Amino acid sequence: MITRTARTLAAAALAAASVGLGAVGTAQAATASCGYINIGSPGNVNLHGMYAGQVEQMYNTCNGYTWAHFQWATPYQQGPYRSDTVFVSIISSNNGGQVTGPVSTAVKDVDSPGMYIHDATPDTFIAYAQVSCAAAWGTWHAYANGANWGGPAPYSC
Repeated sequence: MITRTARTLAAAALAAASVGLGAVGTAQAATASCGYINIGSPGNVNLHGMYAGQVEQMYNTCNGYTWAHFQWATPYQQGPYRSDTVFVSIISSNNGGQVTGPVSTAVKDVDSPGMYIHDATPDTFIAYAQVSCAAAWGTWHAYANGANWGGPAPYSC
């Protein structure tokens, strides 16, 4: 005869095993279907006759957030202008933007804060970076239909 305690323990073990299997299955599914992707075309920042770095729009397919990512060019980081700083922004067509900066060349990769794509109407965004008087931006991207337009473009000085 199985006691009530034994049945309770058996049920708890079965539930724990089911949860464990489910969690593993869920994690594998999430890994396969989620991730970070580049959006549109990036923009190059050129300053003092040098390539300083590149800004691009990133998108998290797991949570619907987009942000701007800037990466300094190694020769620029190590060159005579290594004291320069960058401001990095993700800007929506009508809902403002999020800015990070100033960030020095000591930090290789600089990200703006993220914005949820459906908080803007229409849900179009652009990545933007400014180093001193030089700036660059990637293409505008419309998340509703996947269209890209208006870039990339640099402004050099």
